[in-house]
Amino acid sequence: MPSAIFNLASINLDKILELERLPTAGETIAGQHSKVSLGGKGTNISVAIQRAGQDVTHIGAIHHEDTVLRQLLIEAGIGNEFVEASQELSGEAIILLDQNAENSIIVIAGANRHISESHIVQSLKNAKADDWLVMQNETNGQIKAVEIAKQKGMKVAYVAAPFETDAVRKVMNDLDLLILNETEAHQLSRSVGDLTDGQIIPKVLVTLGAAGAVLYGTDGKIEIDGHKVEPRDTTAAGDTFCGFYIAGIASGLTEQPAIKQANAAAALAVQTLGASDSIPFLKDMQEFLATA
Repeated sequence: MPSAIFNLASINLDKILELERLPTAGETIAGQHSKVSLGGKGTNISVAIQRAGQDVTHIGAIHHEDTVLRQLLIEAGIGNEFVEASQELSGEAIILLDQNAENSIIVIAGANRHISESHIVQSLKNAKADDWLVMQNETNGQIKAVEIAKQKGMKVAYVAAPFETDAVRKVMNDLDLLILNETEAHQLSRSVGDLTDGQIIPKVLVTLGAAGAVLYGTDGKIEIDGHKVEPRDTTAAGDTFCGFYIAGIASGLTEQPAIKQANAAAALAVQTLGASDSIPFLKDMQEFLATA
């Protein structure tokens, strides 16, 4: 039976501006297109989990009068039953995207950094042993959530982005899975030493973009190649990978097929504009993987 997934998740309204090139300091340039969509690393991961075929309890906060984000969460299929009504303004992100799919992102955390401890406790009330707690570094409350998860015998996955060594250090002894990109892995190893031997964290998954991913653990190393595609927008590629991988292992897949489906989903995501809008559904990923 699949394990339940609980995601302590950031929620943003993304404002995407397409430009020929990114501006330099002090420069004003003309934009080409603009788009508003649902975003936030946590939300993107929840959408990916849902589209990979697994249910997710999406835990977060938005402003109490924000009907736009509440509706977008419903339309995305993850709902807002466990989204706290906050006095803080909802989180938002401004994404500048150039014609080479390079981006610059400005994030205002807002309510994402003001989730009440009582809300986290209530949202995890029905979690049980072997369920998954998923977190990123765009909210508060990670330490409290991990404390509850360990008391219940849950497994804990931490997506270490936006990357801060201290944030990882505070929870790493209680993690079952750490996901980070190659640059973040190098930064972390310089600060806390090698975590790829499985002695502290049972599984460390390093994403390599188009080159694929490598999983380190007590059973050694597993390397999976990526897919060469023409990117349009890489904004949610890593989030898509994480969501599909976590959905895969929660559903009972072994490591190699879980990573393969995550790679395929991320390759599809980079070919579409937007954050959550770009995340593929399970059927699309399976069709892509069958012909790759």
